[in-house]
Amino acid sequence: MSSIKDKILNFSIKHAQTIMKYVPFPIIKLVEKVVVNKGSYKFERVTEFDKNLKTGINFVGYLKARSGLGQGSRLLCKSLVNSKYQLAAIDTKYGETKSYEETEFDNILTTEFPYNINLFHIQPHTNFEVALSQIGIDNLKSRYNIGYWVYEIEDIPKKWYDSFKYVNEIWTPSEFVTKAFKKVSPVPVYTMPYGIETKKDESLNREHFGIPEDKFVFLCLYDPKSSVERKNPQAVIRAFKKAFQNNNENVFLVIKMNKGTEENINELRDELEGMNNYKIMTDTFPQEELYSLISLCDVYVSLHRSEGFGLVMAEAMSLGTVCIATNYSANLDFMNKDNSLLVDYKMVPVGLKKHYLYSEKDLWADANVEQASEYMIKLYKDKELYNRLKENAQKYISEEFSIKRSTEKIEKRIDEIITENNL
Repeated sequence: MSSIKDKILNFSIKHAQTIMKYVPFPIIKLVEKVVVNKGSYKFERVTEFDKNLKTGINFVGYLKARSGLGQGSRLLCKSLVNSKYQLAAIDTKYGETKSYEETEFDNILTTEFPYNINLFHIQPHTNFEVALSQIGIDNLKSRYNIGYWVYEIEDIPKKWYDSFKYVNEIWTPSEFVTKAFKKVSPVPVYTMPYGIETKKDESLNREHFGIPEDKFVFLCLYDPKSSVERKNPQAVIRAFKKAFQNNNENVFLVIKMNKGTEENINELRDELEGMNNYKIMTDTFPQEELYSLISLCDVYVSLHRSEGFGLVMAEAMSLGTVCIATNYSANLDFMNKDNSLLVDYKMVPVGLKKHYLYSEKDLWADANVEQASEYMIKLYKDKELYNRLKENAQKYISEEFSIKRSTEKIEKRIDEIITENNL
């Protein structure tokens, strides 16, 4: 790929939101067609493997990024570190303005690809092209390539189809995503959930975050760059106001945005009008500090319209923070009526124009705000219910979604890959 294409790809992702706001959509589509097209990399799926390469895994992911995909990369890498296979961990960047300050795997990072299996925790299409421009297409050749891909809608966007040529199989974190890919993928698709491990900073307390010590605290946490409409924080605010009218002094709402801007806050102002028992946070926290914040809140609320995994929900459950969540999409892999309060919904069109992935006609869930408000009241008033859900949630995540369980599933599949392909 030419250096000009490399620069356009990286600039396009870094400034995606600004470009979408000011550049006419037909021009965006034209540039995308020219820059990220079937000719970007001339590549055919690998069918012959280099028998001289050592057996092991070259893992590529956003290992230093403070983002959802970054945390997913780190959790998957933890499972790989704990496996019986040798590992090379390769960090890559994507162009959005992100914090690349996580250091957990700095001591094992490399740029080498010494092993015969590649595992890419990199999204298809433009993100994959950007990653390839950084690591080099030759590092895919003669190796068995696995794409670890996540998506939130039941129909995979057609612009992702060309990325199938890079991989021999696909892994996803949930049955929801696996089902979506199986409808269109020419290669096998397997569910390989994240292992959840939550280490918090025990020295931090509510005072550190400016949260009242004597309140029953609800938390809503999201990244505005990951589609505010999908995360749906407005519905959480509406449910909270409906449940606790007249600014109930015994409850408190924390809205945590990852790098939220004044524009993001303005999007919530109409919903927040008349409230004084809330706090908005826009700082980007180190992972241990973020886990501390989650653990110090009583309830985590996600009235999402769809999720590819729902990492924060699983982490909250692990930390003992009871969850209220939409009864739809990937979170149902680890949420049930015994460990969470699940909110009814109706399916509605996405309705977003000019979205970089979703079609207006795609469908997702619209959570029942009335029911969510009733659940908020239940958890506030019913300590027995609260404690039962908390205990069940922590037990379920620790038993079914541990790093150990994730490692076992990965090892089993890697063993099969080696046998099936005589690696």
